[in-house]
Amino acid sequence: MEPIVLITGFEPFGGETINPSWEAVQRLPERIGGFTLHKLQIPTVFEAASQKVLSEAQRCHPRVILSVGQAGGRKEITPERIGVNLRRAAIPDNAGNQPKGEGIVLNGPDGVFSTCPVDAMAEAIREAGLPGRVSDSAGTFVCNDVLYTLLSHYKGTDTLVGFIHVPFLPEQGSPNLPLADTVKGLTAAVEALWERLDWEDARNHLRAGGYTCVFRKGERELTDTRRGVLPLLELLKSGEDFGGYSVADKVVGKASALLYCLLNVKRVYAPIISRPALEVLERQGIACEYDQLVPGIRNRTGTGPCPMEAATANISHPKEAPEVLEKTLEALTKG
Repeated sequence: MEPIVLITGFEPFGGETINPSWEAVQRLPERIGGFTLHKLQIPTVFEAASQKVLSEAQRCHPRVILSVGQAGGRKEITPERIGVNLRRAAIPDNAGNQPKGEGIVLNGPDGVFSTCPVDAMAEAIREAGLPGRVSDSAGTFVCNDVLYTLLSHYKGTDTLVGFIHVPFLPEQGSPNLPLADTVKGLTAAVEALWERLDWEDARNHLRAGGYTCVFRKGERELTDTRRGVLPLLELLKSGEDFGGYSVADKVVGKASALLYCLLNVKRVYAPIISRPALEVLERQGIACEYDQLVPGIRNRTGTGPCPMEAATANISHPKEAPEVLEKTLEALTKG
């Protein structure tokens, strides 16, 4: 069964007769990438909007919930990075509510970050030839109310939550974006989301599961809690094809990078990666993202270089790595 994206758009509000979010959502294809799209119009009403989404999600069990809203005054399609715990409205919602500054979730954090790959989505929109950027403010109206509520509800789960604001349509004023362009931009964003779904899952599970390494492709996931290159050498010896897999690894040195090349993985995420490792992955065309780039990986006592990093320092071709690493492991075991 294909994973579902529950994608929502709002009804018109503020005296408008149309809302570009729902107009665009209605016109999206039924399938994008490997996703099936489930479309839902929601009311522009505090709390009622998010509750309608949650109710529908209980029925259709989405892998991703992506809400789309109107942002008059913006000229780009803008995935939102964060929802804030605040309701404050300059105008009434469609039920007449106009909160002046109250929290959404009692004792909730001030902000919650989107679990969708917002930077990649914005980049995909731009690559489609359309104006796109990441926004760091979803406002404090109903759009933000939906984003914060859903992020809070699905925190710690495998359900990804995101929000995208779109500009006015030409008939609403300026700046604006033609409806066909908005549809094209949203399609590109969902395609990017599909492309990176395995990588996002691997990264999130690495952070939350106490693992040292996570391999992910579709519904299949391999995890390990052991440190070092031994798990990678074992996978290599298995003869299994890991082409198309996304990997999250706590520490990636040159030794690991060489083995990932031989395993033919698709992309790698690492909280810490060495510069030589990054260079290896880039030469092999393996996409890589990281939090911290370091000159080299240190040993576990911090007194010198990692033995595996040292052992592969002069290796240029990945095929040379396994034999060298196995001999190094054997020497360390005997020592």
